[in-house]
Amino acid sequence: MANAADVRRALSRGDTDEALVLAWNALEPLRLRGDRSGLKAVGETAAFIAEHGDGSQAREAERLLTAVRSMLQPEAAADVVRIGAAERDVSVLSEAPDYDDGGADDVEYDVDHDETTAGDDDRPRLGKLVWALIVAAFVIFNIVSGLLRE
Repeated sequence: MANAADVRRALSRGDTDEALVLAWNALEPLRLRGDRSGLKAVGETAAFIAEHGDGSQAREAERLLTAVRSMLQPEAAADVVRIGAAERDVSVLSEAPDYDDGGADDVEYDVDHDETTAGDDDRPRLGKLVWALIVAAFVIFNIVSGLLRE
């Protein structure tokens, strides 16, 4: 189980990604134990990464920092619970980070026609062919062995 010290050690080694993973893994145990100092330490680490990390690391650290703040302020967390479902969906959509992923999602997929299953009706499957060859080999072996016994 990760704790705030593991997060600081990973960050001191220069492994920011591991520090973020350990920080996320440490949040729930720290919250369940009521360890406010541990949560503050994770929050300080997240603030440092948000300030000094690259783009994706900074965005993830901001998300982590938001989660830590909501755990440290129970009255703020109670307000979030009272928000209606429609308002929550809108706020989540409006708070989503806007970043360019290089057009990776620009590919259109045709759900009705998948290239991996195209033409399966026209040709026998390999499994059926192998099964037929095994049965044929078994039959031929029995015929040959029967003829050799006579």
